[in-house]
Amino acid sequence: MLRRLVACMSCCLLLAGVCGCSEARPKRGASDSAGSVAGPRSHHPGKASQSSGATDLGDEADQNFALPINAYGESLSDEATIQNADWIIVGRCLRHLGFSIKRVASAGAVRDALASVDVGNDGLYGNGRRYGLVSRTIASKYGYHLKSDVEPFPAVLSGPLPKHSAARLAALSGVDANDKPLPASSGVPIGGCQGEAERALDIQLNTGGSSGTKTVRPTGDDPIDLAIGHTSLVQSQTAPVVVAAIKAWSTCMTAQGFPAPDPYHLPHGVVSGGPRPSAREIRMAVADVGCKDKVHLVDIWKGWETRYQQKRIDENAEALAAIKKRNAARVEKAAAIIASY
Repeated sequence: MLRRLVACMSCCLLLAGVCGCSEARPKRGASDSAGSVAGPRSHHPGKASQSSGATDLGDEADQNFALPINAYGESLSDEATIQNADWIIVGRCLRHLGFSIKRVASAGAVRDALASVDVGNDGLYGNGRRYGLVSRTIASKYGYHLKSDVEPFPAVLSGPLPKHSAARLAALSGVDANDKPLPASSGVPIGGCQGEAERALDIQLNTGGSSGTKTVRPTGDDPIDLAIGHTSLVQSQTAPVVVAAIKAWSTCMTAQGFPAPDPYHLPHGVVSGGPRPSAREIRMAVADVGCKDKVHLVDIWKGWETRYQQKRIDENAEALAAIKKRNAARVEKAAAIIASY
């Protein structure tokens, strides 16, 4: 979700000085199936960090659990810091090209709001819906809806969507209306102002060792941490101990009147398509979490993934250490850009 918010921030805040991110909120309850509402989220496996902004955890601590691979990625707060630095660089670039861009009063406030929204939806480490709903507080208040779909959106992220001129969009992206790169004579950097920002925040690290020196690219290009997190979740669903726990959960759900084979495939027609959860949706969500607690599903599932991930981490210690170092340097650079804004 954060990346959808950031995309909106980049276009709205930079091009018009206001933000219309309300339309960037994923309407999970209205458009996705029940299984998608409850299913795992596709976040970077970030390590929690309080250094880049305070986050109100409220009574939702159940969804803030960590897995070993979380220590090697960027936290949700770190992602917000990097993306805010990104749009600051884009704004400076656009001003340099002659566009009038209104400055935002507080880059830190925007960063904190972005992080707070995402943590509220997905937990401190982005694992909040990895095994379906796990927080009784979230279930009783929001059902399977995202918290940000029900609660008022932070004021700093709200506002009318601006109209963008073709010239500004071309300067931002570096391509014309036909997706052709702008000529060098335009003065627009390769990839536009967005490309310039991405290059400014792209830190490469060299690692030595028995395998020789190599360049560790951004995680998106060499996603060893993402791969470990994804593979462990996929393989865990065939592990006998997890399969047995899911079956026990399913039996419990059937007894509660909500038959479901697993936490990702819930009965259709129960999850409300409206902006708020129905009473029946909340009852099913509470039963879902209650059955997980009863059969210890989360502890069993998390335990299997923990053992698998730790083994893979030990096998890839050098590469993961380099990625962790690069991420820390990237966040430090981004924080300096925000501080100077």
